[in-house]
Amino acid sequence: MIQAVSFFNQDIAQKLQDHPTEILKWVTQVQLSPTPLARAAFCEKVLRKEMELGTEQYVILGAGLDTFCFRHLQFKYSLENYVRPSNYTGI
Repeated sequence: MIQAVSFFNQDIAQKLQDHPTEILKWVTQVQLSPTPLARAAFCEKVLRKEMELGTEQYVILGAGLDTFCFRHLQFKYSLENYVRPSNYTGI
């Protein structure tokens, strides 16, 4: 990933060429993290609204690193969480 920084931004690649840790930090924080974090924030906002309307179950497909149920212990008794990893076959 460090060697491919120029794919994302030529200027950053040149500016940080001698600082591999900073390159990795930049790629992670600027290019990789925003999309899944924004998606999670949006989904959680929708879920809270749906809970106000009576939703009692939450299914996470391809959960990966989802931490919703660990960060929102206040829903422990009001929301049933089902997590299915992406390789789940149903067997």
